[in-house]
Amino acid sequence: FMRSLAPQNALKIVNYGEYLEANPPQYEVKIKPGDNGEGTSWSCVHGVKRWKEDCGCGGGGGWIQQWRKPLRETMDWLRDQMIIIFENIGGVIFNDVWKARNEYITLMLNNNFEAKDSFFNINTDKHLSENERQIAIKLLEMQRYSMLMYTSCGWFFSEISGLETVKILEYAARAMEIVNELTGINVENDFKNRLSEAKSNLPKYKTGKGVFEKLVIPHKHLNVNQR
Repeated sequence: FMRSLAPQNALKIVNYGEYLEANPPQYEVKIKPGDNGEGTSWSCVHGVKRWKEDCGCGGGGGWIQQWRKPLRETMDWLRDQMIIIFENIGGVIFNDVWKARNEYITLMLNNNFEAKDSFFNINTDKHLSENERQIAIKLLEMQRYSMLMYTSCGWFFSEISGLETVKILEYAARAMEIVNELTGINVENDFKNRLSEAKSNLPKYKTGKGVFEKLVIPHKHLNVNQR
């Protein structure tokens, strides 16, 4: 089509960005605020409840999704623990910890010696030893996994033992490993105990704690980006 039919019919293939540049928007829309001002979504008529409550969306076969709320609360708890660590340790290294977190993407996309030097020259005023650089990278990786564990599909479907939810639990597991490497603190037991409030629809798992112990812990040694 692109090599023959399009040219024969005077058609030009463009991407959406090029189309918008040639045809800028002429109208604006206002998105509804949703319940409690939390926003709306295309896939849930209940606003954004699909990502934190048993709203009924994504269910089927008599299964319930009451596990969504305690899963969300558990992730929020872990996120808050990591924020404290990130700000306390990172505050000694970076000029602005959150600016450094946001700019870490440049290092992920171009991870060579020159890019690392540039990143640290921009984000810190002090000369960092190699050990301090390694700590800085671990802090940034901890934050990266903190964001990955909120991947939307983890709450989207009907069962907490589904592969999508297991994936975000793997991200959380890696984040907790980094917490332990940085501080010596093991937060995994508290994490699992909180997950025990998330009821699975499958008796063999019982709760999110069972899912974590049976489907995540046995594979923790694997690179979660390759699973």
